[in-house]
Amino acid sequence: MWQFLQLNRSKLPFIFGVTSLVFTTLALAIFAIGFLTAEGQGPTPSLFVTVILNAAVVVPFFILMVIVIRGSWDLAKREKAFGSKPFSDLSSKGFVTKLKNDKNRWQLVEPLLKGEIRSFPILAEVDTQHAADVIRFQALVEKEVIKKGDFEKLTKKFSTEDIEFDFQGITKKISVKNYRMNTIDELMTELNRFIKLLEQEGLKPKKMKIT
Repeated sequence: MWQFLQLNRSKLPFIFGVTSLVFTTLALAIFAIGFLTAEGQGPTPSLFVTVILNAAVVVPFFILMVIVIRGSWDLAKREKAFGSKPFSDLSSKGFVTKLKNDKNRWQLVEPLLKGEIRSFPILAEVDTQHAADVIRFQALVEKEVIKKGDFEKLTKKFSTEDIEFDFQGITKKISVKNYRMNTIDELMTELNRFIKLLEQEGLKPKKMKIT
């Protein structure tokens, strides 16, 4: 939990403030509507203070605690996936840990791995929402206009290899429970085969710096 708090120390106060503002505004709006429809009969001072205090502090604090607990769980699952063999040895092949969303105030920070294979920038992430035991290796590619028929053909071909079209590129999914790959060399052989398949289909690496 401490690591999650450290990574998001600049974002959590912002989330609390926005949540507090939203619920306080909602509570005030409800009071205003009630005052207008009740012909000037408003709540008692104690009820007003209690509701506003809950809206401004208690509810946002509860939501923040849920976010911290879930975020800490997600972080632990990512560390477990990246720490398992042979994925823990990706650093020996030039992969480095980077932070996703560290410049975005509206999204929580997530660690990922960045590297490069045969000139293709690679992002390695763990989707803790749907498959916490699967590492997604996304090859960033240049945007190409693919005809509908070709797209459907590629989608079908890729699906047999656990490959799918993704937001910025093409993703190869590899389970940490895939005991067929026990060494980093076996993992890199699989990833190189993935990249060669993209090259065979005429896909080009996205021109960018791995920073």
